[in-house]
Amino acid sequence: MPKPRRQVKPRRPPGFFAAGFCPTLATRKQGPSMFLDALFFLAAAVLDLLWWAVLLAVIMQMLIQFGILDTRNRVVWTVADFLYRVTEPLFARLRRVLPNFGPVDLAPLAVLLLISAGKIVLGATQRSLMLNGLYF
Repeated sequence: MPKPRRQVKPRRPPGFFAAGFCPTLATRKQGPSMFLDALFFLAAAVLDLLWWAVLLAVIMQMLIQFGILDTRNRVVWTVADFLYRVTEPLFARLRRVLPNFGPVDLAPLAVLLLISAGKIVLGATQRSLMLNGLYF
């Protein structure tokens, strides 16, 4: 009579739990955790909207500089003014720190990188709270 084969558990890929997938935590959705879910969702949504605002501001400024868009048009001026007011406080702070490269402005690129890093930190914080049991 042959020996019965031992059942082998499927091997999980490296970083299975670190990547944010934990089956026990995924089924743990209960009442109070909805507050932090909403908080992290809103923070990620604000960062996403800011990322798009920076990208649109850069594109609009380039189109205005090349003469494709005319700021005498009321709609173009309103959109450009809104994007300027939203993004310029971030750009101005970074322009004080970044070196002057003449006509090349690296502040929008730096802001986009900082927003992306902020989203990564936000996701890592959420996963860390979930894995450590502090996600209420």
